[in-house]
Amino acid sequence: VSGLLLAEVAIKQHESSGGDVPSSFKEFAESSLKCSTTANCISSISIFVNWCVLAFALTRAGELASTLLPNLAGLADSGLSLDPTLSAAGVATVLTGLVGTQSNQSLSRVASAAVTVLFASFAGLLLPGLATVHDPIGAFLSPGTICSGDVGCALSTAAPIFLSTMIYQNIVPSVTKLLNYDRQRTTVAITCGSAVPLMVYTAFNLSVLGGGLTTSVSSGGPILTAFVTASLVGSSIAGVMSLSEEFDNVLFNKDGDEAQEEREDGAAAASTASLNSVLLAVGPPLLAGSALASGGGATAALDIAGGYCSPLLYGLLPVVMAAKQRNGDRVKSQDGYSDSPQTRNLVPGGMASLGVLGTASTGFILQKLASDVGDVVSSVGLA
Repeated sequence: VSGLLLAEVAIKQHESSGGDVPSSFKEFAESSLKCSTTANCISSISIFVNWCVLAFALTRAGELASTLLPNLAGLADSGLSLDPTLSAAGVATVLTGLVGTQSNQSLSRVASAAVTVLFASFAGLLLPGLATVHDPIGAFLSPGTICSGDVGCALSTAAPIFLSTMIYQNIVPSVTKLLNYDRQRTTVAITCGSAVPLMVYTAFNLSVLGGGLTTSVSSGGPILTAFVTASLVGSSIAGVMSLSEEFDNVLFNKDGDEAQEEREDGAAAASTASLNSVLLAVGPPLLAGSALASGGGATAALDIAGGYCSPLLYGLLPVVMAAKQRNGDRVKSQDGYSDSPQTRNLVPGGMASLGVLGTASTGFILQKLASDVGDVVSSVGLA
């Protein structure tokens, strides 16, 4: 629903102005809300979310490297091992050198190759795994290992991480632009684009819960190793590139006009990120990931991003943007303007549908906050 709301805002904005909407989610929100302060807040939250994702990726990459490298070097039988934290620091160093020295075009080729390997290995894992699940319904209905079998508690615990893996709304402005702001094609693309990851994610969980697939790299075989490696390579490069560009624009004197000129003349594809921006992109997630690795785990970073930032950015914000735009359409209609094709909403239900999504997003954030506060209170012995 939130993706369709953002597409609705983008299409109406294009129809009213006649020009393309900004591809940057921050600039898109700023042009819609006409508030630079809100845009800066969105940029800060977006940076934090990317930091959280990168913290998870670096921690997992360190664990993967500490498992694989001794085996590849033939040192596993001798009892020698690598510390995962030091391995993560090594991965971060390689990542810094790669993004800091290679052009955006070269990095995109590496990321594209990683995506190709990711899909090929995922198919090799999923199809045989699903074939060995004999009782799919029983696998889903079996009691969980947390919350004492309480389904509602288990769902609320997993929801933040689930939301983090399903985020796509920040590319909606670009999707609507590629589809020439056509309402029907955009609706189909966003609906199918939302459904396919959900089905794939559900099938993967079913395969794991049903015993058809192991998620341990040490025993999962080369296909699982390729899948995990490709996902970490692709997400890490994409995260650092996004953060570096954001820091270059915000902190290192590359304003929006300069960035736009680079995009238009193709210089952005051949440019490289500054070392300062890359260090800012990699340093904080590395430190945070190292601290979280020995505590609640690297998934704590995704839990924070999915529990607070995702509902705010991709739940409440689209509601505010669509409500402001629809209110403007209503005022124009009252003033005698009649332009029904430009006021047709992709999400039916009027303000009621916006209220439902806004209430659900707010409720999710408050529920997550209450749960976290309760955990803190319990941990310090006040309850």
